[in-house]
Amino acid sequence: MSFDYKLEDLIEISTLDSLLSDLYKAAVIPSAIIDMEGVVLTGAGWQRICTDFHRVNEEYSAALREVPVLSLDKFKFILSFLSSFAGIIMKMGLTNLKQLEHQKQLEESEENYRQLFEAESDAIFLIDNETGNLLRANVAASRLYGYTIDELLALQNSDLSAEPEETIRVTKSTPPDPDKIVTIPLRWHRKKDGTKFPVEITGRFFLRADRLVHIAAIRDITDRKLVEQEKEKLQAQLNQAQKIESIGRLAGGVAHDFNNMLGVILGNVELAMSNLDHDHPIRHDLEEIEKAAIRSADLTRQLLAFARQQTIAPKVLDLNDIITGMLKMLRRLIGEDVDLEWIAA
Repeated sequence: MSFDYKLEDLIEISTLDSLLSDLYKAAVIPSAIIDMEGVVLTGAGWQRICTDFHRVNEEYSAALREVPVLSLDKFKFILSFLSSFAGIIMKMGLTNLKQLEHQKQLEESEENYRQLFEAESDAIFLIDNETGNLLRANVAASRLYGYTIDELLALQNSDLSAEPEETIRVTKSTPPDPDKIVTIPLRWHRKKDGTKFPVEITGRFFLRADRLVHIAAIRDITDRKLVEQEKEKLQAQLNQAQKIESIGRLAGGVAHDFNNMLGVILGNVELAMSNLDHDHPIRHDLEEIEKAAIRSADLTRQLLAFARQQTIAPKVLDLNDIITGMLKMLRRLIGEDVDLEWIAA
């Protein structure tokens, strides 16, 4: 059955015109809608194809005349089918487009994560909490521990630790909390060559694909520990110097008082000797007391000099004379059962 409707009566030419124009601009696909009379109703980029081809090409004109005339119901069915088909294609296209955009975002996010992961100067590991397996490791980790990346991924985190029991305990007992950062200020780890070194660990525990994992950033703090040890050593030296200074002050005070008493002793010895004859038997003992007091006074001057309470006045000493003068006192002190001999240089 034929019908007298024209194509432009059934479709909105202006809407199609805009649609075909957008298609041509976006994909440079020329297209046109032509009625049975060969009249171009609308299109974009069609001039050369449609005008130059269908109006001058006899085969096209003959083929056009062979196009069957559809009934109104069949034409409506075709339009309905095309409309439904276009809707399905559009829905599928939009769905796929969203999936592609989501996949692209995931890939970009993964690439950003990988760049950050590899650019970090600390050793970074992604670790399975249940097994302790190293799931990922960055280049800095390879440099720090001396393993290749493939060798690291065949290990567990306890294999890198010099305290494996403690490492396993913390790994399995820490609950997932992505908002909480776990910091371990000091642990001892072991390199591939067996070298032990101190590390500081910062970790974040979370769920990844229904698996409990954590990211661990490990920093070698060998230099920091050396600085701390040097600081402790310097602090100990300072404390020792302060103790010595305190002892010096104490010694200076004692030496000052002792020097005063020696002055009294020397004064009385001199008075006593001035009242005795040179051949008096006690005079010899008083002379020994005087010598001992003088040597003690020299010792107190040294203590006062050490305590910085008296100006240092160095002088040349004859050690032979000093030691010879001390022999009599030393022989009395050590007793008769010890024989003391002195050979002067």
